[in-house]
This record gives sequence, C-alpha cells and structure tokens, in this order.
Amino acid sequence: MSRRLHDRGEKEKLRPVVTAEPPTKADTWKGVATDADEQRIARLGIAWQEGLQEANKTSPKDVEAEGALLLPRAGLARPAPTPGSYNCRLIKLGRVEPKGPRSSDSSPSSATSRWRATS
Repeated sequence: MSRRLHDRGEKEKLRPVVTAEPPTKADTWKGVATDADEQRIARLGIAWQEGLQEANKTSPKDVEAEGALLLPRAGLARPAPTPGSYNCRLIKLGRVEPKGPRSSDSSPSSATSRWRATS
C-alpha cells in the first residue's frame, strides 16, 4: 500500500508505536527492596573491609585459614555448585553488635547458622 501512495504522490501516514521493555532483574528487586535494604547493599564493600580488619585484630589465624574466601571481590562471576550434597556455613566478620542505635530492620543476628543443602 505504501508503494501505491508513493506512486500517486501522497504521503504515507505514520502511526505511533509504543514499545515497553520487560522489567530487568534489577528493576524487580528494587520494587520490593526497602530504602534500608538499598543502603545496606550500597555500603557492602566498606562493611566487608571493616569486618575483615576487625576479624584480623581478634582472630588473625582464623582469617588466614579461610584464604581467598574472605578477600574482597574474590568471588567468581557465575559460580556453579558442584553436583551432589554439600555443607554450607555462615562466616561472620567483625562485630556482632551494630555500631549505632539498633534498628528493627537492620540489626545483625548474633546466632551462627549451619545448615545442610542438597542439590
């Protein structure tokens, strides 16, 4: 049809097109994250370094025994778990009590968790 319009010297009418991209993973989690969640994530690097410094003061042998696991930014880009059963553990760095006034949604737990995961 556009060729016929062009042949007759008429201008083709343009129609607006609206495209909506699907939400990204970042958009999705930010839709449910609180401001406090985003602030904790934003200061993760600093908190990691502070916790590692404190842990090195009180338990340097324990920190050394963990090796590369505790190094900032030592994680793999997209690690795949090995097949089979495995044990997971939680390692806490630095203080157990928060530095400032305790907030109900940001206080750390003082309990150490150990749990077994199976694939």
